Amino acid sequence: MRIVKYFLFSLLFLIFLFVAILIPSFNNFKAVYVSGMSAKLNLEESLNYLETNDFKQAKTSISQANTSFNLALENIEEVERRSVFKNISPLNNQLGEVKNLLESGEIASRSIERVLPIINSFKEPLSASKFVNLSKNDKEEILEIAFKSEPNLKAFSANLNLALLKLNRIEAKGVLFPISSEINSLKLNFNKGIKIVDKLPALSQIIPTLAGYPERSSYLIIMQNNDEIRPSGGFIGVFGLLHVESGEIESLSTYDSYHLDMPAYLSNDWQRKPPEVLEEYLRVEKWYLRDSNWSPNWPTSAQNILEIYNGEKEAIGEKSENFTGVIAINPNFVADLIELVGDIEARGDTYTKHNFQELLQYSVEMSYKEEDISSWDRKDIINEIVSKLKTRLFNLESEKMLEFLNIVEKHGENKNIQLFFTNHTINKLAIESGFGGEVKETNNDYLMVVDANLGAFKSDVVVKKNYEYSISLNEDKANSELHLNYKHNGGFDWRTTRYQSYTRVYVPIGSKLNDINSYGQVMIDTDSTTSYTDNDLNKTVFGFYFKLEPGSTGGIKIDYDLPQSIKTNPYKLFVQKQSGQRDIKFNLKLNSNQDIYQNSYLLSQDMEVVVE
Repeated sequence: MRIVKYFLFSLLFLIFLFVAILIPSFNNFKAVYVSGMSAKLNLEESLNYLETNDFKQAKTSISQANTSFNLALENIEEVERRSVFKNISPLNNQLGEVKNLLESGEIASRSIERVLPIINSFKEPLSASKFVNLSKNDKEEILEIAFKSEPNLKAFSANLNLALLKLNRIEAKGVLFPISSEINSLKLNFNKGIKIVDKLPALSQIIPTLAGYPERSSYLIIMQNNDEIRPSGGFIGVFGLLHVESGEIESLSTYDSYHLDMPAYLSNDWQRKPPEVLEEYLRVEKWYLRDSNWSPNWPTSAQNILEIYNGEKEAIGEKSENFTGVIAINPNFVADLIELVGDIEARGDTYTKHNFQELLQYSVEMSYKEEDISSWDRKDIINEIVSKLKTRLFNLESEKMLEFLNIVEKHGENKNIQLFFTNHTINKLAIESGFGGEVKETNNDYLMVVDANLGAFKSDVVVKKNYEYSISLNEDKANSELHLNYKHNGGFDWRTTRYQSYTRVYVPIGSKLNDINSYGQVMIDTDSTTSYTDNDLNKTVFGFYFKLEPGSTGGIKIDYDLPQSIKTNPYKLFVQKQSGQRDIKFNLKLNSNQDIYQNSYLLSQDMEVVVE
């Protein structure tokens, strides 16, 4: 009983002591609460006003939010100055948590307040009319605002990252525990938002350049068919020419790649030698535009595309062009745009998101014969589809613009859109914003599998793929075993045939190949297997050519040792997705000091795996 009494007495003493400490600060805590809630409401009001384009009220509300956050911080700092809070560590830590939350809010509100004028400068002219209906001068004014906003957007990005840093310091285990779920949700949404905000400074330069500001721009557009996969995305059956100035498209036309390649084939002035693999397995003596995207590194392929395009033009007696850049587009991106703007009618057929790629292929490969269209003109339908798509995109309702931007963002991450600019500074920004399609540098483990469909028609649409990667980490070395599994679900018809691919596997430079073997019904050309160093991309490459008959299943096993320079504690693996590849199941197994880690992933974009 004495122990119980002593415990109760001690507990009451602590309660009285705690109350005695808090009473002098009660008014401060109350002020923090009131100001914090006021700031929250002002922020919500501001966002609501922004949605209705009421920038005057939005600015007033965000300014009030900033004032409330500062008032709350003043009261917290007054409590901090009291010696009891300085000397009692748990209390001091709790104040620090609350202060971080308030500081993150104050930084965010202040940053939004400063960027509102930039947003308003875009919204004001667009609220009265769609971009397509604006005069050339108005378009130029908007593009100029975007182009000159880079410093402010950089500051905005830096401030929001600082706010996120303070937010991430909050553990929400004490006084903030009751709102821990809200704080975690805030962190999650803030992280998503930061990814977009961080790209804004680069996009402020890229978008005007794409739109022909401050100088007239011209682009070579490469349409890649990923049903016939090639290293940077797909077979180049069609290319386009785009000329734009101050937001106005002067011309946009598409052409059959063979309309350039066939005259070049007949010209003695075009003699560029192709890569040995193309020469051997496609039986071509010259390197043509349709095969020019031979590198998985988009900047390399884009430069080759420009050189071959202009070289072929000059060889057939036509003038070359000084392009601003090259834009690669895969069918998935176009399909999502059709879903956004609505189905498109062309040559009596209705093109939807779900049938676009297959129906277009059938039109240019088969049905044109029944419609008495010449093989030379069979791809003219693409001009009709592009023209209608362009018109609808330029007439998009303002509420659909965010959806359009989300589509662009998604397909940039999935490499269905890849940009290359001849201006080095702008191209660097394209890479930073996620549209560069480059092979990444890393000091950790790395993997990229690159298939190249050589003469297998459009069989990639029916060939299912998955990868299994096992790595054993020992004290003296790290051994890797990669299984590439292929299943051919097609047959022999106008669209599909036996699968034939020259495949390259990119791994950390200095890796040592032990063995390459096929299994199942995959037939590998043993004479084609090779291991070499790609110094430009700073990678070791394993290459081989294989075939797989319709209805068959099999794969290739690659055994190799990683270089000792690879860091394994913690183990990090960066896996890059080849542009144009459909989603691939990726299985990872890590055996380290008798600990086994296993997991499955969906390789829909580049990803990093970290195993502690």
